[in-house]
Amino acid sequence: MARSAAPKPDPSPASKAHRMVNAMDMDTRIGQLVMAPLYAGNDPASLASLIADRHVGSVLIIGKWTGGVASVRAADDQLQGYAPVITA
Repeated sequence: MARSAAPKPDPSPASKAHRMVNAMDMDTRIGQLVMAPLYAGNDPASLASLIADRHVGSVLIIGKWTGGVASVRAADDQLQGYAPVITA
């Protein structure tokens, strides 16, 4: 019985990250360094353009969210919807 070639291992996480960063243009790279605040009670849609157009890399959720974990989760889900899906 002939041996088949061993499957190639998946690239390391570091190499995947390196490929992703290299594929970004300068505006996207800069945006990934920016953290935008979302204060309790503010509409996550207020950050849609920053995330989609300016490539903001993270959002800091601040304050006392009266709806508890569920309201933070809903805001986070909404914010994630504005971000493009990136694959390595």
